[in-house]
Amino acid sequence: MLLLCAPDPGQAKSELPPPLGTASQWSSYGEGVRDRPRSLRKVLNRGHRHVGQRLVVEATVEDVCAKKGCWMMLVDGDHHVRVTFKDYGFFVPRDIHGAEVRVEGTLVETEVSVELLKHYLEDAGRHEEAARVTEPERGYAFEATGVTLRRPR
Repeated sequence: MLLLCAPDPGQAKSELPPPLGTASQWSSYGEGVRDRPRSLRKVLNRGHRHVGQRLVVEATVEDVCAKKGCWMMLVDGDHHVRVTFKDYGFFVPRDIHGAEVRVEGTLVETEVSVELLKHYLEDAGRHEEAARVTEPERGYAFEATGVTLRRPR
């Protein structure tokens, strides 16, 4: 499955989200987050048990699609996961590196192709790193239905 940051012609959501306001302000995207979060680290430590489950994780934004905000990378300690947005239905601001986030959705097992890995790195402006990708990446990803985030103070 190829996920590109190109607009879906049949989709009404063509505007990018605005930059966030004050440091203490929480902003919601998509359906928002309704449940209490678990740490991303704890979920990924037992990822095989959580695949296919709807859950809420809490982590920090490490990277985000610089073109559109159509994906983000989360980090919690040495655990990382890519987050995409269900049905390409919403985006997050592109200037949220370091933001605290709570993401609701489903954990999935993935194998990301070399082509798609390069695309993600290009979107993030990491061209030299993209040129060095030679193997697919296996692991977990998160398909979000909602995101709530807050900028670092």
